[in-house]
Amino acid sequence: MSQLKIVKQCIIRRAPDVVRAHFLDFDHHIAHGVHKGVDYTVLERLGAQQRVRSKFRVYGMPKVDEIVVYADAAGAVVQDFVKGDFAGGRIRVSFTPEGEATRLEATLDAPLRGVNRLLAPLLRRVVAKLVDQALSEDCEDLENGYQPPRQRAVPKAASAA
Repeated sequence: MSQLKIVKQCIIRRAPDVVRAHFLDFDHHIAHGVHKGVDYTVLERLGAQQRVRSKFRVYGMPKVDEIVVYADAAGAVVQDFVKGDFAGGRIRVSFTPEGEATRLEATLDAPLRGVNRLLAPLLRRVVAKLVDQALSEDCEDLENGYQPPRQRAVPKAASAA
């Protein structure tokens, strides 16, 4: 079995805790359509973990993945693929302070099986492009006013309940 490994870095002009919160905040991603063409559904909340389904298209073909998302002991955000083409794989996103910004490093490491194994060179290019696009969308959202859940205003009606 061959592996798909992609590593991308970027600088985001926000504090690491805010950037980390963004990568765990699927309610925000859903409400604000952060990633164009990706439909997220939170399937289950398991304490500090979430099970999330993502639906999207690659070259017109529908793709569905289920991931378990959590922060690891080092403070990185991990997405473990439990169903879909990359089942058994993971994305790990780490956050390093860099002045008033954050250096983000995203590493995707996933097994390639069946047709994906045969299409490995094409798949590497396509997935690398999708990761670049997703990071660009995250950066834009973060640098244009994203607020972590604990900093968002709570409507009075909700706080009275």
